[in-house]
Amino acid sequence: MDDITGLPINETDVLVTREVRWFHEGAVPDEVLDWFTIGGEVGFRENRADTYDMAQAGRGIGLKYRGGQSYDAKHRVSIREPLVFGGFVGIIEDWVKVSHPIGGPQGIEDPLVIEKQITTRRYVLGGATIDDGSGGCDIEVSSIRFGGRSYWSFAFETFGHPSR
Repeated sequence: MDDITGLPINETDVLVTREVRWFHEGAVPDEVLDWFTIGGEVGFRENRADTYDMAQAGRGIGLKYRGGQSYDAKHRVSIREPLVFGGFVGIIEDWVKVSHPIGGPQGIEDPLVIEKQITTRRYVLGGATIDDGSGGCDIEVSSIRFGGRSYWSFAFETFGHPSR
């Protein structure tokens, strides 16, 4: 079985990424999703509920149980200048992420469940794959729901060797 990255989820994966995300309150506007997916013809769609450990977040550690399939830990290694897009501010961040398969959330002190509908388009350098180190970029539009409120986000997440 493969996860969204196309990598087998039966092993631990380590990624170095550069990300920028913009968050907006409300639902994803139909015209944005239609534009992003070229009328629904492109993009990988995924619905899942992720559980975040907010007690660990308060300690500066990012822990997420991704849809009950993997345990993801991430460490931010740098914050870069903000990027304004359409009047919204996104922060460029560099991360080291480790993902390991699990059977479900366990031992969470302060859980926050976030429901997500994610549409992703992947671009790779010269036909490369995520696991050959060549690099690329996932671009995603997501619907996010938690605490009875709806949000949406637009994001770029690069992957591959940091030198690229």
